[in-house]
Amino acid sequence: MNPKYRFFINDRECAPYYKDDLSLDTERESSRWFFRSKLSGKLNFIRDDFDYIDRQPISTTFQLRIERRNATGWAEYYRGRFFKTDCEFDRDNRIVTVVVDSQDNYVDILKNYDSEENLIPLAPDSVSVKTFVRPLLEVYLVQNGVGSDKLSVFQGNHVWEKETNDSPSDENTLVNTYHFAPGRVVGIAGVAYSAGNWSLLEIDNYCGTYTLRRGSAEYQTRFYVNSKTNYCLREVRANIPEMWLCAYDPVTDKEVGGALAIGMVVNNRLVKLTRWRDGGWVYKDVLDMNIQTSKIYQRVISAVGNDNQRRSDSDITDTSLKVYPFAQKDYTAYEIVVSNEVSSEPTEWGRAENGGYFVRPANADQSFFPVFQSRWATISYWMKLTLTENDSNRREWVINDCYDIGNVIKVLLQKFAPEIKHEPLPEYSEFLYFAGDATHSDLYKLFPKKPTSVPNFRLMICPKSNLLSVNYDKPAQIAKTSLQSIFNMLRDVYQLYWYIDDDKRLHIEHLQWFLNGGSYAGTGSVSVDLTKLFDPRTRKAWSFGTAKWNYDKGQLPDRFEFEWPEDAGAVFNGYPIEVKAPFVTDGKKEQITVGSFMSDIDTMLYNSGSVSSDGFVLLAANDKFFGETAQTSGWMKNDGTVDESYSGSVHRTYDASAQNIAGQTVKIRCWGSSTYPGCVCLDADRNVLQCYLNTTSEMTFMQNKQVLIPADTKYIVLNYAYRMGMTGPITTSRLSSLYQTQSNPLACVWNGSNWVPDHFYYQGRNANVQNFWASFLYIAPKFYVYDLPSDDCVINNGEETFGPAAPIAVQSISKALKQQIDIPSPLAPRINPYQLVRTALGNGMVEKISLNLSSDKAEVQLKYELK
Repeated sequence: MNPKYRFFINDRECAPYYKDDLSLDTERESSRWFFRSKLSGKLNFIRDDFDYIDRQPISTTFQLRIERRNATGWAEYYRGRFFKTDCEFDRDNRIVTVVVDSQDNYVDILKNYDSEENLIPLAPDSVSVKTFVRPLLEVYLVQNGVGSDKLSVFQGNHVWEKETNDSPSDENTLVNTYHFAPGRVVGIAGVAYSAGNWSLLEIDNYCGTYTLRRGSAEYQTRFYVNSKTNYCLREVRANIPEMWLCAYDPVTDKEVGGALAIGMVVNNRLVKLTRWRDGGWVYKDVLDMNIQTSKIYQRVISAVGNDNQRRSDSDITDTSLKVYPFAQKDYTAYEIVVSNEVSSEPTEWGRAENGGYFVRPANADQSFFPVFQSRWATISYWMKLTLTENDSNRREWVINDCYDIGNVIKVLLQKFAPEIKHEPLPEYSEFLYFAGDATHSDLYKLFPKKPTSVPNFRLMICPKSNLLSVNYDKPAQIAKTSLQSIFNMLRDVYQLYWYIDDDKRLHIEHLQWFLNGGSYAGTGSVSVDLTKLFDPRTRKAWSFGTAKWNYDKGQLPDRFEFEWPEDAGAVFNGYPIEVKAPFVTDGKKEQITVGSFMSDIDTMLYNSGSVSSDGFVLLAANDKFFGETAQTSGWMKNDGTVDESYSGSVHRTYDASAQNIAGQTVKIRCWGSSTYPGCVCLDADRNVLQCYLNTTSEMTFMQNKQVLIPADTKYIVLNYAYRMGMTGPITTSRLSSLYQTQSNPLACVWNGSNWVPDHFYYQGRNANVQNFWASFLYIAPKFYVYDLPSDDCVINNGEETFGPAAPIAVQSISKALKQQIDIPSPLAPRINPYQLVRTALGNGMVEKISLNLSSDKAEVQLKYELK
């Protein structure tokens, strides 16, 4: 039996006719994960319906509504719109043919998708985020008497280079003007007379610069070669090292013949070599040999210091003085290894001038960092660096004008699509807003299943100008962004996608939620199971005969590359994901470049003088809870005392003085329903100083409510009972500090029996970068291991990023196996495009549903993981 439909134009029932191929197509938007429906054919209106449309003004919007009859009555099935300009009129025959556009929940958003709006007057609720201006160690090289145009910067267990404004080589300037510690001569493998080059000063056939070429390890022969004159200086080990001058063959890379001159190596920089002439040593005929040394200078720049440590306006680097105004001489005795070891295979360290690729020296383990790489020619420098952070060189810094990403989306929707709702609450996004509950910890997200190894951070954005101006008096007055910019950032960084439900609520979840049929659980939700539906004619499963498929190879790139705009450290840009499967599309690269956002706080502050003030900083921050395990049983009275005669309920009492909470602005986070309890601040005698109670509908959710704890507070009590004159159910409450960025791991990895710290490694060392949850080196192996073309991938250069407790593994394979299948009535209209369809091939993800309005059957395009 054909289905029954009713058609309305502007609430006027009408009776169009249409061809048998008219269908309602529900299809996923390209590069997005929401579905939109549209009519694939044309509708024809005749007689009275024609007259109605014809006599309306040209500016009329015609709202088309289609209702479908079901078991309980009529229900809206589709809504669209058209204008006269979308019609073909035939007045003689009184026929108008209409092409209908969809009028769904996405229209207003997509129409204003790229419209920029200043967030400041929209006034999203602001929050505070605690972060740090961390010290940096700078090391500077003077090589062979020549200063450098770059210096190496060390922080958080990684090193990068920074251009200098000056290239001084004299120690007076470096020490007295730029606050570096006096330079130290660089030695090779413990030899005191330096790792630098050697020069023969006498004008002779032997003169020139001799460069270290091979044999750099301790107790090995070393050659210093002059490629222009084909002579070499060979070090000969003895009680006192000797230096022999020999002829040199560049083909065999060896000395030729006996020594032409020999001299003793001493600690000063001038060595005399006695020459061999006419069959004997001529002690009065000497060559002067000068040892050209390399010297390294060190200093620490920071946000705290004394006036005599203040940097001048013409400092060696162009870092903004308002961020790091102080420089302190650093005298730490670092170990240094200089090497000319190379490999014939390419390495990440680059190529040496004399061929081969630099390698990490055998005597330099992971505690040694590569420094001065821009000056590597035939030798490389490696230093064992440490930088202790404490109150004397690190400044705590609270950024007051930050916005929770959910509140930003909320106010932009109110501006452009007021009917669409979004709140920073778990029912709108488990990924973004899950904040624990009465039975689960606050440290972990519901992703992809419980227990989870993903930390419970919240995403904040802050105008870059606020962060660049550490001591700003007034927050930014212009902070323009758009829904497109926000949603693209969420997509590119965390693979988060959005859709709107039938109740006009905008949801945001990770890609895996969509791939899994609307769930983070191990098994997805199935809306139609064709393996349990039987064809009455053949008495076989409806899925029989449908095991046919092909592949969408265009969706199989061989490489994924990540990049933040402007300057970002290696940890934040991460490594590419390399797909090793042979069936991918060769040369197809997916470049993920984040828009006008930055997340590398440390590098951004250090380079503040060259960073654009436009755009936003993305902060992945979490709460630190006070005394979360301290609790007692009983009812709390309105004077703060506890009546232990009532049992079965709990409240928490915090010692504000012991926890250093008094006088601070902190947050209350609660769980429950209806009304929520707040907190009561008590003095030492348990007198009530301040009550923060949720007793009105406007204060239903207190997950991010900031409150000031009076300075005289001794005790803070949460979880008020509704008895004893108090309101609100017994439920779970937490008191937390402000949001704060992290550089140290939290215990958020489940190793099968225990929660262990989520250690984050870079080149074998704890990365220790601030805001690391917003770095691609962390994000790629956590959130980009879904929907990859193959499980044979190299992620993070093959390094053990999270340690043995959480090895990197591909979690799901791309759904690039395609199938088209017919689904009969009455199942066809019941298909939920966000859920799965079970067939003989498995659980298929819906790409498109084409429902024929005449037959009520549907052609469905499904996708499955590669097999």
